[in-house]
Amino acid sequence: LPSGAGIRFDGVELEPTATTELGATFTLAPGDYLVEVDRPGLGAFRERVSLGDREVVDLSVRLQPKLAFLGVLGADRLSASELAARLAATVGSLPDWLWSDESISAAAVLDAAGLDAAEMRRLAGLASRRAAPDWAEIRGGLDDRFGASIYLLAVLTDDLYASRADLWLWSAAPWPAAPAIRSVEIEGSNSSLESLVAAFGARAYPSFVEFGARFIEAGEVVVGSIEPGGPAAAAGLAPGDRILEIAGSPVSTLDGLRERARDLVDREASILLRTEPTPREARIRVAERPGILSLADPTTLDPVVAARLALALQRADGDAPRWLLELNRAAIHLRAMDYEPAISLLRAIDAPKGPGLGQAMVDYWLASALMGASPRRYAEDARRLFELAREQSGARLYHADGPLLAPRAAARIAALERSLRE
Repeated sequence: LPSGAGIRFDGVELEPTATTELGATFTLAPGDYLVEVDRPGLGAFRERVSLGDREVVDLSVRLQPKLAFLGVLGADRLSASELAARLAATVGSLPDWLWSDESISAAAVLDAAGLDAAEMRRLAGLASRRAAPDWAEIRGGLDDRFGASIYLLAVLTDDLYASRADLWLWSAAPWPAAPAIRSVEIEGSNSSLESLVAAFGARAYPSFVEFGARFIEAGEVVVGSIEPGGPAAAAGLAPGDRILEIAGSPVSTLDGLRERARDLVDREASILLRTEPTPREARIRVAERPGILSLADPTTLDPVVAARLALALQRADGDAPRWLLELNRAAIHLRAMDYEPAISLLRAIDAPKGPGLGQAMVDYWLASALMGASPRRYAEDARRLFELAREQSGARLYHADGPLLAPRAAARIAALERSLRE
């Protein structure tokens, strides 16, 4: 059991008869029970059990992120009812999320915060929602009342005839308090809801296919350079080789190559190369490696990734090392321009040094966060960190085959020096 978890049987919280490092023991009368384990901000667990006389039932508790639905704001009650039903049938039925309809209880919390439909529409129109209300205080009220991983509030865009709605999503503490917004259609096409459901399927961190090579797009995919010891080197690829096919599928773009390679991870596949004087075939075995969130990807729904990350950090049983999880955690704060928590997280990360993904990216992001927090105050510290990143030959951004970090760090140093002169 995670520390701080509450345990209920049919809605009644009970004290265990014994506790050990392995968990907690409860003594109950025979019967059927709904067992609920809640860890506010982290997730929840639900399971029904039947307990016979003198029977022992072992439950392995694995938390799932909890999504608290706060209801629909707006006077068009027909559209509100249809949207609530659609959300419950789509997002609410996702197998790895726990949907909790708190729309009745949430009304008082929203009223106390002054969040009605008109106010939410006004806030949606602001250029920066960070400068609007005290989101941390509002989110604190939600955490105190519901203790979910994510809070979802729908706001109709019209009170008379609403065909669309804005979905507001808050992360639980200690993640960024400013909400994310997604617009969805209420009638007609389900494409926007399908996009939302797809966003809820995001992992705690992205994964990338690793070739161990740099490619150039020039009407076809050209091998630019080869990393020693990687899959491309093992396959005998060389700079200048032009990739025509992989596993029998033609490829003409780098995205196409990577997308096709995802289906071939950890399997040996043929790769057809345009070489002189005749094409040749090679065999390659690509790998998939955990990576880092992009700071500019608009498709990422940050509260969802934050909820996944919170559980991944608590479980520590995935294929990503702790430092990489922490770096993704810092990325969520950087995306929200929450520089102070990002700086604290980045300073505590001890990542591997050398080529590929590691400490150079930590240094680069730490320098960027310091510049975001106070360019004048931290200019010299940022310069030193950018220089450390520049000096680590072969270091990459985001993943093992990502962009080289050194030229970017050099460009940031040059920009920093220009700004100081001005």
